[in-house]
Amino acid sequence: MALKLIGIKKNLLLSMCRYSLFLFVVILVGKPAQAHHWFQDNHDINTLLTVEVEIIENRFINPHPFFSARLINAMNEPIDQYGDLGKEWRLQMDNRWELQELGFNQDTLSPGDKVIVTVHPGSTSKNILYVKALEHSRLSFRYEHNVRQLFKLP
Repeated sequence: MALKLIGIKKNLLLSMCRYSLFLFVVILVGKPAQAHHWFQDNHDINTLLTVEVEIIENRFINPHPFFSARLINAMNEPIDQYGDLGKEWRLQMDNRWELQELGFNQDTLSPGDKVIVTVHPGSTSKNILYVKALEHSRLSFRYEHNVRQLFKLP
């Protein structure tokens, strides 16, 4: 009887160790994925603003291209509560591979280009915006986040 009880305790302890190891691996593997998809933690997803900006620099890099820009027309949006109007803003876009499939490259957004963007403002950092839509008059297209085509502007 005592040997049977020891066997049951041993099996229970072994099962608990396996379960603990499984949980540890799930948490360890899940953290980098959560850290990468930080969008909702760093942006006000309930607010969309439309503004006009002038491109300063385009960084077509992995995993998410971004460009820096100067705000040139707030278009009556309360953008000043999200950052300093006279300073440079960082606008992050969708992942590089999806943008590349649409025809984006390092030269799509050039310094001096003026574009109209619809954005989610940053919630934890000032002067950070996430691009939901972009109208590029020089190249005559409209980009919309999560829509797998570019729209031709008239």
